[in-house]
Amino acid sequence: MTGRPPAPRAAAARVPVAVAEVVGFTWLAHVAAGGATPGTGHLLSVAAAVGLVAVALRHRRVRLPVAVAGAVLAQVGLHLAFTHAADMPMHGEHVLASLDGGMLLAHAVAAVVTALALAWQEQVVVRLAGRLLPRLLAAPPARPARVAATAVPPRPAASLRHAAAAPRRGPPVVVPA
Repeated sequence: MTGRPPAPRAAAARVPVAVAEVVGFTWLAHVAAGGATPGTGHLLSVAAAVGLVAVALRHRRVRLPVAVAGAVLAQVGLHLAFTHAADMPMHGEHVLASLDGGMLLAHAVAAVVTALALAWQEQVVVRLAGRLLPRLLAAPPARPARVAATAVPPRPAASLRHAAAAPRRGPPVVVPA
């Protein structure tokens, strides 16, 4: 993605979305791979730390290679934070032992999903906004002017209609002179 940086409102809106993506995908991967679920307070403190980084980077466009590197670093850092929240010892071999094959695979998948979400977030938002905003901001279609309803006289029954009509068939009528 090249071009100018995002507008200030768009940049501010990206921060909570980025925090939710990074922390949410990491938490889902960690718990899905059998890791301990950190408490709400710990999740909020981790989200605040990720939010500080997101605020610092909010005016920059995120390209895919940068997003991948950032997502991998976030996965490692948040795995350590979640492991620490579970009161596990934080010595080298214990941290490495907590990264078994399933945990490593789950965090790798979360890193890829997070990187794609961060890199494509703006494109998706711009496309959705491009499709939805014109519909939301457009004036409602003009209603046709109401026409007063006129009463239509009821039609007489078929036999009465023919009886009142002038006869057109038959011999000519003789008119006295």
